[in-house]
Amino acid sequence: MEKKKDLPEKSNSGFSLITVILAVGLVGILVMLIAYMVIANFRMKMSGLREKDAFYTAERALEEIRTGLQEDVAEAMSEAYTNVMESYNENVKTGDVTMDVQRQAAYEREFLSILQTRLRVSNTNNTHYNIAKLREYVDLDKEDSFDSEKESLIVTAAADGESSSSSAVADRAKMTVSYTKKNITIKNLKVMYVDARGYAAIIRTNIQLDVPPIQYPTPSTLPDLMNMIVVAGKGIYCASGNATGTQTGDNEIQGSVYAGILPEDKLKVNGQAIGVKDASIYLASGRTLNISKGERTVCAGEVTLAQNSAFYSLAETTLWAQGVNVTSAKAELLGKTYLSDDLTIKAGTGSYVKLAGEYYGYGDVESALKSHNSVEYGYPNQSQNGTDTAQTPSTTKTYEKKTASALSSAITINGKSTTLDLSNLDRLLLAGKNYIASKALSKTNSSETDSNTGNSDDVMTGESLTVKGTQLAYLVPDSLLETGTGDYHNPMDYNTYANGAGIKKTDTAKEVQEKIKAFAKKIVKTDKTAKSLGNQTLKQIGVDEDEPVQTVFYSDGGGAGGYVYFYLNFTDEKKASDFMQTYYNNNPSLKKAMNGYLSFYFKGQDSFEKNTSGIYVKDPSAYLRYIVGGNVLSYDGSTQSGKLDGATTEETSTAVTEEETSYQNMWYALKRKMIGSYDLLKKEVKDSEGLVHDETAVDRDVFDNLVNEKEMVQFIEKHRKTEGNLRYDKDENSCTFTASDDDGGLQTIMAHNGKNSTFLVKEKSTSGTGETSGLSGSATGGSSTSGAEQIKTKETTVQGADKELVIDAKRAEKLRLVVCTGDVRIKEGVEFYGIIMARGTITLEPGAKLLSSPLDAAKAFQSQVNDSGTSPKDFFWEGDKYVLGNSQTSNNDKDSDKDSSVYHVEDYVTYKNWKKL
Repeated sequence: MEKKKDLPEKSNSGFSLITVILAVGLVGILVMLIAYMVIANFRMKMSGLREKDAFYTAERALEEIRTGLQEDVAEAMSEAYTNVMESYNENVKTGDVTMDVQRQAAYEREFLSILQTRLRVSNTNNTHYNIAKLREYVDLDKEDSFDSEKESLIVTAAADGESSSSSAVADRAKMTVSYTKKNITIKNLKVMYVDARGYAAIIRTNIQLDVPPIQYPTPSTLPDLMNMIVVAGKGIYCASGNATGTQTGDNEIQGSVYAGILPEDKLKVNGQAIGVKDASIYLASGRTLNISKGERTVCAGEVTLAQNSAFYSLAETTLWAQGVNVTSAKAELLGKTYLSDDLTIKAGTGSYVKLAGEYYGYGDVESALKSHNSVEYGYPNQSQNGTDTAQTPSTTKTYEKKTASALSSAITINGKSTTLDLSNLDRLLLAGKNYIASKALSKTNSSETDSNTGNSDDVMTGESLTVKGTQLAYLVPDSLLETGTGDYHNPMDYNTYANGAGIKKTDTAKEVQEKIKAFAKKIVKTDKTAKSLGNQTLKQIGVDEDEPVQTVFYSDGGGAGGYVYFYLNFTDEKKASDFMQTYYNNNPSLKKAMNGYLSFYFKGQDSFEKNTSGIYVKDPSAYLRYIVGGNVLSYDGSTQSGKLDGATTEETSTAVTEEETSYQNMWYALKRKMIGSYDLLKKEVKDSEGLVHDETAVDRDVFDNLVNEKEMVQFIEKHRKTEGNLRYDKDENSCTFTASDDDGGLQTIMAHNGKNSTFLVKEKSTSGTGETSGLSGSATGGSSTSGAEQIKTKETTVQGADKELVIDAKRAEKLRLVVCTGDVRIKEGVEFYGIIMARGTITLEPGAKLLSSPLDAAKAFQSQVNDSGTSPKDFFWEGDKYVLGNSQTSNNDKDSDKDSSVYHVEDYVTYKNWKKL
């Protein structure tokens, strides 16, 4: 058999390797794909994180801007609220609800105005916001972690696709103010951030700033009695003398103060009257008075400083007065100061006056005669132009008419080597102008008094702040004084003037005044130019057409009658200001001559401050508020150079006039009851007999409207003996009450130590004399009416001790409340804690201090005097309404909302049209 040939057999042994290789490859591809996807996803996430980080960085910058704006809103809110609370007053009577609505509206206007001023790009552009200011709110690029070489942060206002030039950006930075919607909107704000890797974020938005609503407290008809320290119906006198022992001799007052007018016979040197009028606070030579605390110091008259005295009204205080007079003395008014008349640095040497905080010289003829003070100013039923005033407070007295200069607030320097520093003021209002005093003729008919002859009107200048020397600019040039018979000089001696004017000693006052006006018009050439007038005529510079010149008489103290001056007579305030601007600023030779003359007033001297003589005023734009009715002169004594800033354009605005009138009315109310609104004074307050007391009457003062003098005097007359804890002093005609040990054994003195008290009492209907026991003297009868009720009354006078009540150190230990009808004297070095209310004068000897102690005063005020329940509060009008002061305080958590006074400012700064680009 043939053998079969062997053939190779088929095998799959290599297939597994191929499968493995393919599988490994496939897995590798999948792994690589997954790895790629993971890495890509990681990169995407990292990119997203970096974009988010860039976005959050840009958003943080935007939030920092929003936080900065919240601070602006909070500060504007606080400032607006304070301004309205301190200055708001109405000219017409309204109820509390209407009053609150009007105050809310005033607050909203004030808030928006303040906030707009803070955000605006410049003083002249109110429609665009300041991008640089918003950029300053951003702090993140100031941190160490921010790399300014690799990162960038931009705050701008340019929209997408528009030019990024500075002018285009500034134009896009628009700001709208809506008084109807009560908000300010910052438009087109854009924040851009680019990080170190180039990732960018852009956010664009508007920011809306809303007015935070404020609930004003219901105004009280009562002053904060317990925080008062002094009511001095006839002023405060810091008497001369030398301190002994460790005393510095400085007087100090802490607490609210009212000071009436000091009687002229109180102010004497070596027994001789010094002739100071209208002073409410008077500092004798060498005395120092610090008003260190207290809501208000209110003076019915002026603060007057004698030689080498010093007066300090510190930053925490508010001073209201007619004026401030400084004679070779030092005054620092560092808080808020409100004057109806002038701050005057009188003739003397080395006076130093510093103003800080806020100064309001609000006196102006128009606003004065629109106010309730018009009666005291001598215009009882009409304003200056003859129209009836809306409301005239009642009075039985006739007040002397004040001149325009007395109704106009200005700052005047008449002394040498003077320093006046206004550089620390935040707000300045000077409503009035300076005047050159016009004197009466000294040689007239012996039957005529000097006050009836000569000129009654002072000469108005164009300056609100000036030095006496600048009045030379208003002298009529000699070249314009001539008649057909010869030339005249300015000034001329009285005899030459009298001969030229034809004035005789036998002339009546009316004839003299007619001759003065006729001669002034005859002697002056109104169509002739003069170099000192800028080569203009009198007509061209704007003097009064009918009376272009005003005649002023000065006596030299000799027997020849003195000298006669001729001054330019401006009746238009703006033309007067413009004239001085032309004279001083546009005429280098005249300016140089004027500066040389001013240097006479500003020479270094070291009685108070060394080598500081001058008038220092900031640039008007540097003040938070700057409104002046006339020119303001500043002068640097070291360089002997001056500057004259012009009047602001707002001084004649209706809003400013209304503000000035509101200050007048506020001062009137403060002088009546130490409350800031005339509307809150009551025309009908009844005493225990139902007789009506009118708080608005011109003849009333703070003592009248707080102390029920009739009730106190009658009580003293009925308790003319010591019984229980009530001790009677015959010499002072006083009752001293000592409280229980629970009330600290504190004492109250009620004294009828004045000359006498006169008041109305109700006539009894029964038969008999109708006299009250202990009362003497019945005068005219009358009636007191309230609504339909009519009560028959009679006037009764009760004699007092006519003796000064003296408080020494021993008496002051426990004494916390003094109410008296006469004068009070605080002995040297005595510190009195509590309240003094005196109808008369309060005299402070060297080192005496009056310090408020509200809690102790309240205890004394409410302590029971006798078993019948009488307490000192019964001798005050509406005394039962004073409870530890009349402040609105409550600690009852159940009845009060703890968050009611918390404002979340962030709620009023919101984004609008926010967009991420």
